Amino acid sequence: MTQPSPAAPKAHELLKDDSPDFSSLSTKLFEVSLAVSDEDIAAAQELRYRVFYEELSAEPTAEAARCRREVDAYDHQAEHILIRERAHGSLVACYRLMRRARLPASTPFYSESEFDLSRLLAHPLAEHALELSRACVAKNFRTMRVPVLLLHAIGDYVRHHNIRLMFGCGSFPGTDLEALAMPLSWVWHRHLAPEPLRARALEHLYEPMNRLGKEELVAKKALRLMPPLLKGYLRMGCFVGDGAVIDPRFKTTDILIVFPISEDLVNRRYYRRYILKDTESNAALSTT
Repeated sequence: MTQPSPAAPKAHELLKDDSPDFSSLSTKLFEVSLAVSDEDIAAAQELRYRVFYEELSAEPTAEAARCRREVDAYDHQAEHILIRERAHGSLVACYRLMRRARLPASTPFYSESEFDLSRLLAHPLAEHALELSRACVAKNFRTMRVPVLLLHAIGDYVRHHNIRLMFGCGSFPGTDLEALAMPLSWVWHRHLAPEPLRARALEHLYEPMNRLGKEELVAKKALRLMPPLLKGYLRMGCFVGDGAVIDPRFKTTDILIVFPISEDLVNRRYYRRYILKDTESNAALSTT
């Protein structure tokens, strides 16, 4: 994805900001927090490098390969949700959040390099908009527990800042559109955003998503090929924009997730089912 030239992270000022407290989400296995230092941001960048470049074979820039961190110009402007494993203190998941209120007026959102957001950003809900990007979960932690914990952290963040609209790129591993025909068609037929919220892939990058007819869709096949976070968003009621984009550097196929916020963003039954089960079955791990 083309983006502004990377900038070195500046001193982070999240401690001065009005930030939510995630302590109620932390469990005996995992600690949830926001990044509050340059070291926290660097840890997120290192995890992204390991997942995106070493595991998923994206093509690093020369600078990324040198410092072994996946860095871009948005990192020091955004906020970052972090999930650490308590047993070893290692970072196992991160998610980058960019509120419209924090983005300089002359700076485009990250996803505007692939999607035309003009209609979306003109919507009244977009005054309190939040862009999600750089979702990353370490390989051994991709059960539903860690992705759902990320979703709950986002839910608390959204409620804290009165966010009314979320959006961001959702990425399918791989660039073979025929292999992804089932999930792309599934989300297009069943979750296409209403016209006032329907962002569209930039014309020169646009790839049709409706590659199969509605009668050809098979739920099991479609859901099997969807990343866990995308499945979580669909269950919570998100929409998708029109058109997919192939990202040759990251070797992914990107769609735009569009999520107008309802009163009950995250169903608390998810939390009880996936998160509390971890705490009950791992009582030997200490809490802080």
